This record gives sequence, C-alpha cells and structure tokens, in this order.
Amino acid sequence: ASWRSVRKLIGENLYLSAYASPGHYNDMDMLEVGQRKGFVKSAFGKHGDIGLTETEEVTHFGLWCMMSSPLLIGCDVRTLPAFTKRLITNPYLLAMNQNRGLGLQGYVAQRAGSAYVLVKDADELFGTARYVALYNAGDVEHEFCVRSAALDLGGRISAFDLVERADVGEFEDRLFLTVPAHGARFFRFEAERRLERTVYEAETAFLTAYQEIRPAKEAYTAAPEEVASASGGVAVRYLGKGAGNDLVWKSVRVEKAGRRTLTFLCSSAEKRGFTLEIDGRKVAELSVQTQADVFEPVTAEVELDAGVHAIRLSNATAPMPDVDVMFW
Repeated sequence: ASWRSVRKLIGENLYLSAYASPGHYNDMDMLEVGQRKGFVKSAFGKHGDIGLTETEEVTHFGLWCMMSSPLLIGCDVRTLPAFTKRLITNPYLLAMNQNRGLGLQGYVAQRAGSAYVLVKDADELFGTARYVALYNAGDVEHEFCVRSAALDLGGRISAFDLVERADVGEFEDRLFLTVPAHGARFFRFEAERRLERTVYEAETAFLTAYQEIRPAKEAYTAAPEEVASASGGVAVRYLGKGAGNDLVWKSVRVEKAGRRTLTFLCSSAEKRGFTLEIDGRKVAELSVQTQADVFEPVTAEVELDAGVHAIRLSNATAPMPDVDVMFW
C-alpha cells in the first residue's frame, strides 16, 4: 500500500491495451484501497505499506477500472473509511471497469512527460461516447490540454465526471484541466460525432512475441521502451528475426474507402526493413536507415476499403527498425 507500488503497476500496464479483450484481462494485482496514509503500520520499511492518500486512492481505483483490471479488495472491509466505500461502490467507475462487455483497456492517446491521457470506447465500438482518464504520475501538479482530435471525437463534447458523479459542461477542440500530483480525473465524454483515427502509436499495437520472463533485448522479443525522441515518448524495439516477432494494429478503422499514404516513423543506425501486410495480404517492402533514436518517415500508398483492418509489420529473417508510430 504505497504510491510507489501503485505507480509501478500502472506503468507496467500502460502499454498492454492490445492484449485485453472479452474474457482476457490484464490483472493489475489486488487493490490497496482503504489503507490510508498515516494509519498503516508496516513491517516492510519505508518502501512498504506506508498507505495511500485520498488522491492516490482515487487514481489507484480509477486506473484499475480504466484498464479493465479484475477488482479484488485487499484490505479489511469491516474498517473501510467512508471515502473509500463511496469510491469503490461508485456505479460510474464500476461501469467503466465492466465496459458493457467490450473488454477494452484504455490506451494512451496523449502524453506529456509524466502526464497521460487514456481513452477507450464506452457503449459500443467506434461510438461517440468514450471514457477518458487524465493521469498525473508526477510529483507536481500538471495542467492538461486534452485535444478532442487525439480522442477521435469531434464537435461539441459533453463531459461527465465519474468520481464527482456530475456533469461538468461542454467543450470543443480542447479542454484544459489541472490535476494534482499523483492524481487522476475520470470522465465520460459524449461527442456529436466520431472521427476516424489517423494516428496509431506502435506501443498500442499487438506484439505477438511480447513476454516479461526474460529481458526483451536479451531474448530479442518486441517490447515498448522509453525513447525521448519518439512521438509519445515510447517506441517498439527488438522486432523481427522471426515471422512471429511482429507488430500488428488489429483494429484500424477506415470510414470511407479510398487511397491512403501510410507513414511509419522508424529508426535504425543500419539499414533495416520490414514487410507491410494489410488483412494478411503483402502490400510493400519498406526499409530505412537513420541515426540511433532519430525517427524518419517511410511511406506506402495503399487502397483501403471502408471497415476495420489489420495492419502488420514483420521481418521473418532479419532485425527490424525501431517503430514509433503509423499515421496518414
């Protein structure tokens, strides 16, 4: 029961949204709610059960709900503080956790340092209602500038605060909110229209060979890693050297059929390439050579039908470049 532990577990799950689906959920471990800072005695030293503040408790429970984690209370429920009881029985947060059977985990749509904006559909896939979390992992307050386009929402947007259980007004284009250190705000946004998503960070993709048993570099299995020069501060490394060590964006929705220029920002100090497949069909062979951690574009002209597509990058025999993002 400590902020250090909560922040670590959130960090481990921020980029695992592609692995959540109905019946398959990332278990973020049991909840430490109800163990309040200043009232917990620990045998584990200064980094053990030092307890959580009310702000940290909201972040803890709310992010577990946003990420569709199983909810298992790990304290003595007979002594729950009134604040905690109201929090964990909040019907709006629980609805976000249960997610109407969609099985979705929120993914990172915006990031500024230690401040993250996560989003997932609320009622139906690609609908106009989305859950949004503003998460400040830092030690000082942060002013968020939430861009509606980054959430794939357009027009007037109404906001409902899940924790406060209240409407908080409407906005268009941008929303500015200050969130305290270790804090988070949770909303249901309802928009006039849903926009076509045109930016897909590599860290939100499905990495088939992803594992946490051995270091990814040693095992040469794809993994997201912090890279300051990447668009979201994270890129996917250690791809390729086998057909199964690939990267797949499984739910790329196209609203209207037509020609698209797919752009991939990639980095490699030596010339490296990959095969681009769409819905199992080989489309192009692409390659790039840059300086280390310098991401440059490689492009492919493709025809996409209206609907949902799977876009796969792979190399069955050689290492791939690091991949930052795909956009059109």
